[in-house]
Amino acid sequence: SHVAIGGGGCAATMVLRRSKEQVQKPGQIVVKAPGGSYSSGYYSLFQRSINTLLVARKISNAVRRLERDLQRGGELNANEVRARWAEVHRQNAKLAHAHILRYRGLLTKVGQTASARTGELPRPWVEELAGLQDDMPVATLSEVKRMVRADLGRPLDKIFRSFDEKPVASASIAQAHSALLRSSGQRVCVKVQR
Repeated sequence: SHVAIGGGGCAATMVLRRSKEQVQKPGQIVVKAPGGSYSSGYYSLFQRSINTLLVARKISNAVRRLERDLQRGGELNANEVRARWAEVHRQNAKLAHAHILRYRGLLTKVGQTASARTGELPRPWVEELAGLQDDMPVATLSEVKRMVRADLGRPLDKIFRSFDEKPVASASIAQAHSALLRSSGQRVCVKVQR
């Protein structure tokens, strides 16, 4: 996770770190603030990679199992074969969708791209992943509080006088909240990356 705070429309974002402040210019890459736990860093990347490979293997096994069944199976007409494929695709797409929602980030971008491949991917995949285009769930306030505390080393209520629970915007890897700084009363945009 990563928390960034910026004044105005967040054109320039101030990244508050535990030990120092740094100003982020548009397009500049920001390094995550120090701190965190197993929910960030190499352990998380490793675990996410392993889980992604396991999901891919489940999907591949389901496809191979159906291919074997269809080769061995006897008298299935074309409609029955299409129905079996549609069900396997639907189950696999749901599995992939749940995995993407859990890990987000780059996987969300891949899912969004896949959902736009109408005609190239089976319909159940396109339909299931379509929600990634504009219906991403937002982090709960308790998750936001935990991320702020982990990244900035202080609880949310010690940094902000007020903090809008409902994000003003939410995207695949981050969401933005409006808030007032406790120290100056300045209205700021708080970007929370998941």
